Amino acid sequence: MQKSPAAYLISTLVTSTVFGTIISAMSVAIWQGFLSPQFRAAVTLDSAEVVVAPAQRQI
Repeated sequence: MQKSPAAYLISTLVTSTVFGTIISAMSVAIWQGFLSPQFRAAVTLDSAEVVVAPAQRQI
């Protein structure tokens, strides 16, 4: 199925706009989450567990 250049351009623009909107919404949510102390504490705990758990397994 051959698309015309205009149709291809429009579908590409729509796709990139949708993805751009989703990505920017996600990054805003992530930044708002980073600003909240609870989220920062949770991330710190998670990363500490990720670092400590493999070390304990090796011993």
